[in-house]
Amino acid sequence: MSPGLRNGTRIAGSAELSTREEFTAALREALKQPDIRAPFHFELDLTDLCFMEAHCAWQLITFAAALPEGSKVTIRCGPLLELVLRGLGSDTVPQLQLSVQADVEEQL
Repeated sequence: MSPGLRNGTRIAGSAELSTREEFTAALREALKQPDIRAPFHFELDLTDLCFMEAHCAWQLITFAAALPEGSKVTIRCGPLLELVLRGLGSDTVPQLQLSVQADVEEQL
C-alpha cells in the first residue's frame, strides 16, 4: 500500500437525528489520519444509505474540507445524495469527489 493510501469503508442505513452521533463518529473514525499533515486517499461508499439529513451531509463536507491539501475522499452515492451534497457546496471542496452510482431501477 502506498503511503497515505487507505482502502475505504461503507456506511448503510440512515443518517438522521436519531443516528447523527453514531454517523458523525463513524465519519470521524473513517477520516482519521495517522499523520495529520500527510495527504491520503479514501473511498466512502454511501450507496446503501437510504436517507441523509442536511446536518449529516454538512458534517461530511466539513470533515473532507479539513483534510490536508492533496487528500482525496471519494464518495460513492446515488443521484439523490449527490444533489444534496452539491447543493450544500461539495463542489467547492477540492478534497471531495463524488462518484454517482445509478439507481437499480435505472439499470433495469
